Amino acid sequence: MTVTEVAGVYSNAFNFDEFLAGGVDPRTGIYTCSLMLSDIKSGELNGPSLPINLSYSPLNSTDSGFGTGWSMAMTRYDAGNEILGLSGGGSFKTKQTATHLDFDELKLETLKVERSGPGRFDVIHKNGMREELKIFEGSDVAVPMRIVGANGAVITLDYTAINGQPALVAVKDSQRTLLSISRTRGKVTLTQYPGTECEASFVLSLANNAVASIDLPVGGSWFLTYEPFGNLQCLTQVDSPLGAREIIGYQETGHQFPPGSPIRRFAPCLM
Repeated sequence: MTVTEVAGVYSNAFNFDEFLAGGVDPRTGIYTCSLMLSDIKSGELNGPSLPINLSYSPLNSTDSGFGTGWSMAMTRYDAGNEILGLSGGGSFKTKQTATHLDFDELKLETLKVERSGPGRFDVIHKNGMREELKIFEGSDVAVPMRIVGANGAVITLDYTAINGQPALVAVKDSQRTLLSISRTRGKVTLTQYPGTECEASFVLSLANNAVASIDLPVGGSWFLTYEPFGNLQCLTQVDSPLGAREIIGYQETGHQFPPGSPIRRFAPCLM
């Protein structure tokens, strides 16, 4: 495996398969893909960290600023449907009270959510971290505006509106910008630690509003191919920078979906 260089630090980490991971979810029979950029560290390693993970699902037909079907794993509360999604995975149906949110499905109290004001929700985790969510203007979705560590260190998050939904544009601590996201026609660029010796940029190139390639800061690219399957746009091929190729085929028989779903059955198979 070729050793490459980023900002004077030798690493082949971006070549590992874990950087872009894909597989079939056995619960749904759907092939999904995740792009893991690592954690953003803040406060000179003394503040809260933020995982920067992008994921693709053919069931997601919206564009939230990263191409159709792609979304960033972040804690968010859909006040209209009363569903809380967590950045670490998992989502829970809630019941709103005047002071907090109740959960029927959360068996262990690993977090609690307090209503700190109109359109504001504080997600308090077991480790002491607090995510301060606020309803984004013109939507029913609350997203983190500040993340406060157990020691009081803070990172702030800035957003812009894309298709009426909040799309992250920057993450900052008290000293610098930790992550910046710029969007131009056909491209989305995510830059970690901009303006420092550790700066690293990942470029998502779009074709027909779908992520067609991912350029790594060390050179080399991942390439993604999609094909329509019923009403869904599905990944059919993933090519790595080292030449490995994963081919995904689909068949009509397989997992049955509930009535009213865009497809009746769905069953990918890796080749």
